[in-house]
Amino acid sequence: MSSFVLICWDGPEGVNLRNVHREAHIKYIGKLNDEGLIHCAGPIKNDAGDQSIGAMIVFEATDLSAARAIADDDPYVAGGVYKTVQVQPFRKAIPA
Repeated sequence: MSSFVLICWDGPEGVNLRNVHREAHIKYIGKLNDEGLIHCAGPIKNDAGDQSIGAMIVFEATDLSAARAIADDDPYVAGGVYKTVQVQPFRKAIPA
């Protein structure tokens, strides 16, 4: 297994679509977490800290193709919450 980072930025309907897909997203991320695949995950907030404008997840997958498939299966991604979805290999450096 290798580590990957998923970084997403909301589209113009992100707030509304997030509300529609929240329950399914939480269930999906919870399943990945229960499987031990997630290192950390959470929303990226606006400057005031009162609204989500994106998300970041560091997780494990067998390869980049599998990591992108995991991202694509997230209900927030599939439901169009994000305008930008990026999955890249990640190497934890600190803490060692």
